[in-house]
Amino acid sequence: DVHEGKLDRITSYTGDHPFPSERNVSATRELLSLLSGLTENDLVLALVSGGGSTLLCQPQEMQCTIEADVVRHLFRAGADIREMNILRKHLSLARGGHLARAAFPACVISLVFSDVPGDDLSSVASGPTVRDTTTIADAETILEKYKIREQCPVPRSALIETPKEDRYFKRVHNILFVSNVTALSAMREAAEERGLHAEIRTALLSGEARDVGLNIIREAHAAPPGTVLLYGGETTVTVRKPGKGGRNQECAISALREIAAGDTVLALASDGRDNTDSAGAICDIMTKRKAETLGLDPVHFLEENDTYSFFSRAGDLLQTGDTGSNVSDLILAFHE
Repeated sequence: DVHEGKLDRITSYTGDHPFPSERNVSATRELLSLLSGLTENDLVLALVSGGGSTLLCQPQEMQCTIEADVVRHLFRAGADIREMNILRKHLSLARGGHLARAAFPACVISLVFSDVPGDDLSSVASGPTVRDTTTIADAETILEKYKIREQCPVPRSALIETPKEDRYFKRVHNILFVSNVTALSAMREAAEERGLHAEIRTALLSGEARDVGLNIIREAHAAPPGTVLLYGGETTVTVRKPGKGGRNQECAISALREIAAGDTVLALASDGRDNTDSAGAICDIMTKRKAETLGLDPVHFLEENDTYSFFSRAGDLLQTGDTGSNVSDLILAFHE
């Protein structure tokens, strides 16, 4: 929550993340009320970023606590962000174009901070002002794929169809304002200013974090010496054990298994929260030697999904605090 400063003409509402709460439901209800009754002479300016899906919680015939359980289950099962947001679009009256319909017939300008690989605006924050092409049937497919109803009581009546009518979107302008590529380009420029050769390998990184970490360190070893490799996107973690950590910490600890002298791998969540109070982790040969001295086996912590404990004891967590922005994850690999 942000409580600094005084706003005389702006009312702010705060919610919880990464799991929805009654505060989110209440704030979203106020937002929908604000948008009701607008005319074609009105202008709505929306700033949309990652995290918006959780904040824009307005369920139908279902408690927000059930949606929180659904999200937890999807996290543990390793669902990707696209699948997660398809389902979330059909669980709220404020996602999947519903805000555009609520604001109709006003003109809407949405400035989107994309945290989604590929910058699919309909998936960022579950596309509150973007015409959605998915259906309840698509949401049902995801419920079945991950056997969610075996864990969470999601009634069929809780699924909401998203608005499809063109008229709600004719005066809506969705603009990609900042993305993962923006951050990667700035990182490349900073590296080159320091006399290093830098390559953006991909802004569409995906896959199991433990596999991605190994692939990245192997690519670093194959690259010409002195090359900085940059990656952006969002990996997934299939949670098997009750440890503590995030996808970036898992990516880093996986790379650590093949780290050699002269290697550095840094992986972080751009919003400063890698499923913990840490943004991610950095590792190099010193991390490896420190772990050996302390008797810390990276493979053990990886298998226990307890990467936070490993990097906390090794002293290589990245603590940035909340950055106030989210353009997905950023990974840097360097081999001297």
